Amino acid sequence: MNKKISIIVPIYNVEAYLNKCLDSIVNQTYPNLQIICVIDGSPDNSLAIAQAYADKDPRVTVINQKNQGLSGARNVGLAYADGDYIMFVDSDDWLELDCCSTALNTAVKKDYDVVFWPYNKIFSNRVEKQFVYSKNTAFDNQEAVKEGVFSDLLGPSNYDLKYPYILDAKVTAHCKLYKSSILKSSNAQFVDTKEIGTEDLLFNVQVFNSVSSACFINMPLYNYLKTNETSITSVYKPELLKLWGNLYNCMQSAVSMDRLGSEYKTRFSNRIACSIIGLGLNEMNKKPSFLSARASVLKIIKNPKYASALSLIPIGHMPVHRKLCFTCKI
Repeated sequence: MNKKISIIVPIYNVEAYLNKCLDSIVNQTYPNLQIICVIDGSPDNSLAIAQAYADKDPRVTVINQKNQGLSGARNVGLAYADGDYIMFVDSDDWLELDCCSTALNTAVKKDYDVVFWPYNKIFSNRVEKQFVYSKNTAFDNQEAVKEGVFSDLLGPSNYDLKYPYILDAKVTAHCKLYKSSILKSSNAQFVDTKEIGTEDLLFNVQVFNSVSSACFINMPLYNYLKTNETSITSVYKPELLKLWGNLYNCMQSAVSMDRLGSEYKTRFSNRIACSIIGLGLNEMNKKPSFLSARASVLKIIKNPKYASALSLIPIGHMPVHRKLCFTCKI
């Protein structure tokens, strides 16, 4: 097999982890790789580490640029990529050594546009496999992709509302092997988190809106380092409401939401409603008084976009604590 995989590694301030990441890539059992290391204005020794790999391995290319953020670094990597397939690896994570061969063998069997898989979450004292689907699952045509993966990207529905965190595993840019041609035809690009709050979801909505076939393999071929379990809920983000509003507007524009069926619109509405939990936790991170925090959350849920979503979300499958939140309007 002579298919080339371009692996894009955005690098910023990760000198303590970078050797493990790059070792896992250069030592893949599948050798036909283009390894693109984008040094995104990193202030540490990451550039020297990456350059040492490039000096020894002609498959490694190092791009040194002023800081553009994760999205900007990934987009630069995409511009340099010339492989038949593309993968993204975060520079503090690492691959199982058979990741590329396993994913590519699956992709070429039925010429899938995208192959994806779960990951191991690596904590300081344990490892958790991130659930996505319970078994290998093929989406052999565009309708199956739309009803399966694409609809999950838009938001949860019915039983999915019991475990909404599962949807987060499906939106990641890592843990996916993309056919290069599908990225080009979908015109997918990463938008900076400073504009929309999170980059992976919108990117994959753009991609899977054009995907004709995909396959999930139930093997954790990627290791996601998660050393701080409280990081997501510990930092107040003053612009989060605005950023997520921008994200939802971009999603609506990207997929022509008005042309989609009611099921897709319902899922999207559910995503907006569920985001109120995150927005509420973010308000609590200001360490305000209870009354102040309550007033901030009430202001959010009175916003027409969120009020409408809250009025429509089904709560039957939710765990009790979430039912209480949504029944009592948070």
